[in-house]
This record gives sequence, structure tokens and C-alpha cells, in this order.
Amino acid sequence: IQHITNSIRVSQVVLGTADEARDVVGRLYPQEPPDEPADDGPPRPAARTVTVGDRSGHLREVDLDGLLRIAAEHDVLIEVVRQMGEFLPEGGRVAVVRAGSHAALTDELVEDVGKAVVLARERGVGQDPAFGLRK
Repeated sequence: IQHITNSIRVSQVVLGTADEARDVVGRLYPQEPPDEPADDGPPRPAARTVTVGDRSGHLREVDLDGLLRIAAEHDVLIEVVRQMGEFLPEGGRVAVVRAGSHAALTDELVEDVGKAVVLARERGVGQDPAFGLRK
């Protein structure tokens, strides 16, 4: 009986999962680098990181219409790099703005992108249906 209770203890299950994950990573990403250098593709456009500044909280809402307007007006690509509901500490990276052909990545532009993100103390289901399903 002790063997059965020991095998279903949380710590044993977690250790087994961690061992399995390490095996998968070892198979998918061997320690030896490939013989040929990786092709990084064409050069990337200039980019700026958007942070949440002195705010912190769960990513509760993103003004998608506002981001589309900003992207069109400034000829930029805006990539939100956090998932809805994810917790962001002060200074946490929330988006990346990449320049278009003649775009200037100004501080004002980066601030406007940051304002399109709403943080809250708790998650909500408005744009985060996964939270509602887990609850």
C-alpha cells in the first residue's frame, strides 16, 4: 500500500513529468549545434519594445481597434507578445512595434501603443475566455 500511495503523491507525479519533459527537450534540441549555420532570413526592420511602465497587473483588455488605427496611421506592425490574463510586473514587456518602410518609431507612438493595454488586479472573461472556462 505504501508503494501505491507514494507513486500518486504530487511530488512524484511532478518529478515524473519533469523527467519526461527533459527527455523530450533533449530529443528535440540536441546539445550539438548543426553543421550549417542557420539562415536568419532577410534583415528585420527597426523595432521598439512597449512596456507597461510603472503599472502591473493581469492583461485584461487590448484595444484592438485602437492598435489597428495606430498601425495604419504610422505604417508599423504591432505585435502583442503577452497572452490575455497573463500577469505583467512593472516594466514588463507587452508589445513590440516594428517599423514599416518609412516609419519613425517615436516615443509618442510607443506610449500610444502602451495606452491600448488595460491591466487589472484580477483576470476577467471579457477578452480572456480561457479564464472563464478554467473557473
